[in-house]
Amino acid sequence: VLLFLHADTILPQAALEHIRTALSDGKQDSGCFRLRFDRSGRLLGLYAWATQFDTRFTTFGDQAMFATRAAFKASGGFPDWPLLEDLALRQRLRGTGCFRKLHAAVTTSARRFEKHGVIQTQLRNASILGLYGLGVHPETLARWYLPHRVCRDKDEPITPW
Repeated sequence: VLLFLHADTILPQAALEHIRTALSDGKQDSGCFRLRFDRSGRLLGLYAWATQFDTRFTTFGDQAMFATRAAFKASGGFPDWPLLEDLALRQRLRGTGCFRKLHAAVTTSARRFEKHGVIQTQLRNASILGLYGLGVHPETLARWYLPHRVCRDKDEPITPW
């Protein structure tokens, strides 16, 4: 099993057992966890709540996607894109097998949302998803998005939180 985990995301206790159980029926071959944030807030809570649904707009790489080696290979893996490669992988995995969102949640840093504001961050994300849906290539989208993605000062150490 391959597990794709962001540096600022922490797995729940018994995460590997959750994955093993999900894959044990032989029907599921990939999936991810729900999301929660390391800080509270109404808008963050609403966003985290929405991740229980398995849609193209509520499933991303910060939810610790996993796949069997065979499913990952059959899907073609990650595209060589600077942005939205996690969304593309999810779509590919759903197209080649059975993707399942687990009930358990990973915990991820809310730092990006706090730095730029939850509403502004979500509007930017929605704009990027909308433009991608209209056919704008991720290379083009990255030129707009990536300058806003850096969350730390240059002298700040890199830590998961």
